[in-house]
Amino acid sequence: MMKKVLAITSLFLFILFSLTTGSFAVAPGKKVIYKGGGAGKVTFSGKDHRIRGNSCIQCHPDIFIMKGNIKMNMEDIYSGKYCGACHNGTDGFDARKQENCKKCHK
Repeated sequence: MMKKVLAITSLFLFILFSLTTGSFAVAPGKKVIYKGGGAGKVTFSGKDHRIRGNSCIQCHPDIFIMKGNIKMNMEDIYSGKYCGACHNGTDGFDARKQENCKKCHK
């Protein structure tokens, strides 16, 4: 009986851990780095976005696909695609304003 309880508890904890760690856009402590063109590379932190109250489903899979390379440029972002869907001055800082460039490009 005790072995069954331990097995069920272990399974429950595994599922709970899988669901909660999967709530980050990127695995905790990891980041995605984009080349960023002449303005410098862009580092995306799923953890930083999660801390601000965002969830994966806000961007995946509608705004960003989960796998494969995304070729985006500032014109796309300025027109409200990709990062620009939120970084429009209403939901997040306005990516169209020059004073905000260094918030992404390093």
